Amino acid sequence: GNKEAWNTMVKGYGKMKCDVKCIELFRKMHILGIETDSASLASVISSCSHIGAVLLGKSLHCYVVKTSFDLTTSVVNSLIDLYGKMGDLTVAWRIFSEADKNNVVTWNAMIASYVHCEQSNKAFAMFDRMISEKNFKPSSITLVTVLMA
Repeated sequence: GNKEAWNTMVKGYGKMKCDVKCIELFRKMHILGIETDSASLASVISSCSHIGAVLLGKSLHCYVVKTSFDLTTSVVNSLIDLYGKMGDLTVAWRIFSEADKNNVVTWNAMIASYVHCEQSNKAFAMFDRMISEKNFKPSSITLVTVLMA
């Protein structure tokens, strides 16, 4: 099996929100020893987040740590979203603060985590810090997320 084809399929299922298929295909890749890329890993972590597959999501996080997998921004964003939806803001914050590079999506994921856990003050504080200290321009998603706080 061509690893690019497999990774493309995983990402495709993830984009189409076919979360169970995305996870199943990723598992099959792992069993067959086909190397995954960071975009596929981010897709699978997002799929875990969407369907509430907490243990698998945590296992993937362990895999990332144990294998020193390249923590791309997309993997970081997916992990923050996963832990935020699980209500584990401590781990979400640790991942956010230890990330080498944060982008607007990373900030959005952390703000959304606070909103999801009904911590409006922290969401507003993150938004304020994002625009004042870090000079990030909020996206439309940022604004909608903050309005939900």
